[in-house]
Amino acid sequence: MHLIISSISRPEQLTLFELGIAKKIDFSYAGPESLRVAQLLEDGKLDIGAIHTYVGLYARLLVDLVPNVVLVCAEQADAEGNIYTGPNTEDTPVIVEAAAFHDGIVEVQVNQIVDKLPRIDIPASWIDVVVKADRPFAIEPLFTRDPRHIEELQILIGMMVIRGIYERHQVHSLPPGHVLSDLANENLSDVQSIPVEPAVLPRVLRLAQEEEANT
Repeated sequence: MHLIISSISRPEQLTLFELGIAKKIDFSYAGPESLRVAQLLEDGKLDIGAIHTYVGLYARLLVDLVPNVVLVCAEQADAEGNIYTGPNTEDTPVIVEAAAFHDGIVEVQVNQIVDKLPRIDIPASWIDVVVKADRPFAIEPLFTRDPRHIEELQILIGMMVIRGIYERHQVHSLPPGHVLSDLANENLSDVQSIPVEPAVLPRVLRLAQEEEANT
């Protein structure tokens, strides 16, 4: 079996290779499971197709890595099979679309089956099977965050990232989840190295110090 998964984030995913159920994998991120991936690779139990960027992987799902079977999680489904993904809207619809539009099978595990959804993120016509979980499970997004949790510090950091990295490319806004990751990727942990209005910098530093003190 060939697995295509954006983030190897659970040990159970690699157990499939130890048991010989899966052999090949394409992915974007392994994180804490990276050492186990390396060991399985050395033992000959796992073959890596490629390590992709997230966007590159999702694009190839529609071109040359089209899945035959898709297993995804969501927050809720209604009686017709429409899906509300909750906080994980960002990548789930494109994964489902890749299979649904190429005669693949789409199975969705949900926390609840309800009469009315807050919104429809994936239509029932794309879904083959809906399974209600036997116990509640948590869903965490890869990139975006709940806008209610964005505070002044995140807004200021976002302004700095746009000014220091993206301004030359005429980018004027960013999804909230990109802010801290872009700072890390560009090695811009020293906020003074980013072009920013002088009047803003003292407030950024003070907010950063307050957040560090509270953690």
